[in-house]
Amino acid sequence: SQENLQYLTVEQNLADTVALLRSARKKYNAGSGFAFGGSYSGATCAWFRFSYPEDVAGCISLSGVVNAIFNYTEFDDQINIA
Repeated sequence: SQENLQYLTVEQNLADTVALLRSARKKYNAGSGFAFGGSYSGATCAWFRFSYPEDVAGCISLSGVVNAIFNYTEFDDQINIA
């Protein structure tokens, strides 16, 4: 819904990820692990490691976006054409 768009942020993505990780770690009595991802999720992995260093031992980021472009409308144009 329109009102839920406020939750579509990088910060909310990271907060949701750490909440899930902490819950799973508690449930399964697990230790620290590695985050990983490629492209956008590679960037998210790096941001996660930076934002929550106590929750993840490291990050494997493949082709992670390092210079995020805001309002990248060219992507939407390509999707519209497809």
